[in-house]
Amino acid sequence: MSTPSPAKAPRPKRPRATPATPYIVPVIPASKKPRARAKQPTIKQMEAQAKREEFELWLLRDIAALKLPTPERQALWHPTTNYKADLLFVRERLIVEVDGGVYLRYGHHNSGKGYEYDRVRDAEALCLGFTVLRVTPGMVKDGTAIDYVERVLHTIWARNKRTA
Repeated sequence: MSTPSPAKAPRPKRPRATPATPYIVPVIPASKKPRARAKQPTIKQMEAQAKREEFELWLLRDIAALKLPTPERQALWHPTTNYKADLLFVRERLIVEVDGGVYLRYGHHNSGKGYEYDRVRDAEALCLGFTVLRVTPGMVKDGTAIDYVERVLHTIWARNKRTA
């Protein structure tokens, strides 16, 4: 009697899978898609943000004390990019930037990339007819920043009166 060779032995039958219905990925409109939760800022990040905004708030207080027009804070001023102004006088087309970290060795405004970014922003603002006034926290503290803001506003108002 001969034994069947293993190659010719019948294979055991496996249970057949039932034909699955094709899985169709539902199309979800962009407005209905779940968004990734925004990362909550840490205490350290919130303190750093408050410190950056501290001098803007001091300057706003000085502007209010002199009864000058109230500027918009962190306002977008460029039509195609996300350039924001620390303080923006819309009607006068004046951008006031409080450059923090100017005394830091590796601050944004002192690095080559940061310095160049600031100059590009200033050039874009000029091309759109804005006047850019850059001040430092030291200037805000000693009162020269508000003096410059007032002088620039009076110059803009005088210029517009003459040309109108």
